[in-house]
Amino acid sequence: MTRRSELRYLRRDGNRMVRARRRRRTALRLSLLALLWAAGAVAAVAALGAGGRWMTSPGRFQLTHVEVRGNQEAREEEIRDLARPWMGHNLLVITLDNVERKVREHPWIGESGLVRISRRLPGTLLVTVGERKAGGLALLNGVAWLLDERGLPIDRFGPRYARYDFPIIKGLDAIRRDPARLSRELADGAAMTRALSESQPAFAAQVSEIDVSEPNMLVLRLEGESYDLRLSRQEYLKNLENYFALKDQIKGEDGAIEYVDLRWQDRIAVMPASAAAFPAKSARAPAETNSRARQKDGRQ
Repeated sequence: MTRRSELRYLRRDGNRMVRARRRRRTALRLSLLALLWAAGAVAAVAALGAGGRWMTSPGRFQLTHVEVRGNQEAREEEIRDLARPWMGHNLLVITLDNVERKVREHPWIGESGLVRISRRLPGTLLVTVGERKAGGLALLNGVAWLLDERGLPIDRFGPRYARYDFPIIKGLDAIRRDPARLSRELADGAAMTRALSESQPAFAAQVSEIDVSEPNMLVLRLEGESYDLRLSRQEYLKNLENYFALKDQIKGEDGAIEYVDLRWQDRIAVMPASAAAFPAKSARAPAETNSRARQKDGRQ
């Protein structure tokens, strides 16, 4: 019995020694693997660094071409000229945000246009743009300006833009020293131009001028007509249908007319060119014509 107990205890001591040797061998293997992994990582980082320096060195991947897409009014050479400061630079180190800011200096793009810049190895910069849309014309200090749909200036109007046939927004010189009001009037004029073009295109083609000088109205001047048309600033199209229905009668009954006022609800006010020539007409009460009221007097 004693002999068996001693053997059992001896086996336990032997097993402990074997396990200890195994743990030492395992720890050594893990240490070697860790060293190898660390050495490999260092080598990889060094290789990447060397490769990065090689790829971004001045003589590599030089920008040689700028490809422009999406432009219609802006000319390709104009946009390429804006990107010229980066020509010959390494394509991989060019800051694309800087290029975008430069491209936005083009008047047809500006802050509201779309710009996307991307690289195409080995040496091409792809510039994709979305231009502003022309929306009106304005005369300011003797210079005609082409506007976008928000009433912001795009470029001076000239032969390049002859195909744009917008009415001219006038009455701006008196307020040009008030930037806030000037911006509002340009926006109102552009909005009026768009509303007429979308809802009454045939009539819009007859409008030659939009006068924004009066704070409580917009005044239209029509080709082939001697009178002005006064419209509400809040409801551009109010009473236009009534005006179209009565237009021939307005011209035919009383001769020369100074203006036709459409700002009132369901009625049209007509001012003769000379109130003294029509004393009876100036005080006449409104008369119903085709279920629409028509008033002729000397007051707005």
